[in-house]
Amino acid sequence: MGKIKNVNARYIEKYAEPETAHLDKLSLPNSVDSALVIPAYCESAEFIQRFIQSPFHQTGKLLIVVINQPDNDFDKVPQQALYDEALAMGQVVDKQHNLTLITLPSTQSMLLIVDRFNTPIPHKQGVGLARKIGCDLAASLHNRQLIGNRFICSSDADAHLPDNYFSHSTSVDAATVCIGLNFQHHCQDDLINNANALYEKALRYYVAGLTYAKSDYAFFTIGSVLAFDVNAYCQCRGFPKRAAGEDFYLLNKLVKLGRYQYVADIVINLEARTSSRVPFGTGPAVAEIIAKQQNAYNYPYYNPQLFVELKVLLTAFGNLYEHRLQLQSWTHQLSSISAQALTAIGFDRFIRSQEKTSKQQFNKQLCRFFDAFKTLKYLHALREQGLSDIALHQAITTAPFRLERQ
Repeated sequence: MGKIKNVNARYIEKYAEPETAHLDKLSLPNSVDSALVIPAYCESAEFIQRFIQSPFHQTGKLLIVVINQPDNDFDKVPQQALYDEALAMGQVVDKQHNLTLITLPSTQSMLLIVDRFNTPIPHKQGVGLARKIGCDLAASLHNRQLIGNRFICSSDADAHLPDNYFSHSTSVDAATVCIGLNFQHHCQDDLINNANALYEKALRYYVAGLTYAKSDYAFFTIGSVLAFDVNAYCQCRGFPKRAAGEDFYLLNKLVKLGRYQYVADIVINLEARTSSRVPFGTGPAVAEIIAKQQNAYNYPYYNPQLFVELKVLLTAFGNLYEHRLQLQSWTHQLSSISAQALTAIGFDRFIRSQEKTSKQQFNKQLCRFFDAFKTLKYLHALREQGLSDIALHQAITTAPFRLERQ
């Protein structure tokens, strides 16, 4: 345990964001059970109000809100309005630099508001840096034994959290380092709602395909439905500072340290909406679906044969070590397009670098090499070899796997 604490302390000292240093002088009146981190840019205060009115407060909770703004946006009005409203929701008990601590009436819960709009975030680092600031603060408070639960919760302002939200850590074992919660999108605007339902179905199809292939990297990369072990988070050096895809790259590192567990019975309702806050992801994808008037019969998506090829490949990995010095004989188990796709992603170079390793080390490095990112590149390489996208409806109906029931 001491070694883990030292790793966490070293991360906080060397790699955490500067806001963590301001905690030295910030006076928390009590410890809390869990922490939830939400970045907010051009958001109303409704999500904070929902948190206050929730039944979460039987034990103390800390909501860390990182009110942020990219340095290429010069309109501070929405962020200032959110900041002012947040301060009016409880009692300000301390303020240090850009951190403001607010206690909530009749509870042991608190808000920690981070002002990163008066000091804007570099636009290329975007939401990744905003999440990192909040999670670094949570990790630092955990290291000071002011947060009890080992899981840091990550969500967004458009997420409506269910009453059982904080129960996720009770259903996982010690080997679990990241948790993915169930989700569904909703919107009263039929056009947006239908576009989001289509995109959500595509996400579920992709993860179902990875699960069918028995990939270790079958997870939803949605930043608003995650929780992760604080020790693993520190070992990964936190969220990557990216304007999009930060959840994908963090999960890709976390899964190499332990187990990912999907908790189906905790369902987060996400507001379906278009968005230009990030360069890619749900919001921009939904906007594109609407602009192109796409539906399940003309929305192009991954051919299910891709996941069949992936399944064959991952099964063949079982005897790869014995054939690593005669790679060509091993690839006879694969189709020609699968072998070509492997070459395209640098697989041959990886094998040559592992010729003298033990079997245990080889398999460990193989799992690390063929991670979520390399899996995606492999699927794209297969697509370039001729397994072109087909309509999502056709893909789902012809796939040798089924989507999870909601």
